[in-house]
Amino acid sequence: MKEEKPSEEYILDKSTQMHDLAKRIFFENTLKEELIQKLEPEV
Repeated sequence: MKEEKPSEEYILDKSTQMHDLAKRIFFENTLKEELIQKLEPEV
């Protein structure tokens, strides 16, 4: 039985979805004001 490989379009779509989710998690849950201040950004 031959296993079918996912299409390039499918892989790109899933990759984009994962990237969008990772960005949302980072900006909503990780990058908080307290962390920004600890990084001592230049103004």
